Amino acid sequence: MPFGQLIETVEQLLEEHEAFLQVAEEKKRALIKGDIEKLQQIVNQEVQFIRRVEKLEEERIRQGRLIAEQFGLPIEELTASKLVQLDLDKERAAKFNLLTGKFVKIMGDLRMANELNGQLIRQSLELVEHTIDLMTEMPDSGTYSGNGDSGQAVAGPRRFFDTQV
Repeated sequence: MPFGQLIETVEQLLEEHEAFLQVAEEKKRALIKGDIEKLQQIVNQEVQFIRRVEKLEEERIRQGRLIAEQFGLPIEELTASKLVQLDLDKERAAKFNLLTGKFVKIMGDLRMANELNGQLIRQSLELVEHTIDLMTEMPDSGTYSGNGDSGQAVAGPRRFFDTQV
């Protein structure tokens, strides 16, 4: 029955997203610690997650098309609330409602976690840029040239390294 298969697929999607939320929390801790090796492991986990979710999404869409065809509906009109209305089994419809509610919540949690991780990444990049700027600027010598000038270059700050970063 298409409804039962769809519920199983949505349950699997929910499990994947719950696991991904845990990965996002690990990523936050790794970003705060600056643990590059852990971040690389997490990125690899994220790639695997995306592949699994893509397969599950394809299956969910396929199952949705079957249900839409069964009821003579265009696929674009097949929403979660419409599915609940179409299913005659009230217990299964209630379960699907519960799953969609959990899914909406986990997606919101993931969005917040990703925004926070994005902010942490931006802050880390700013720190790296600031550190590079500090390392590449030469301090003023504090001496005067023969004509009484302070010896500071007008074109810009002197740099310790030969190239600009």
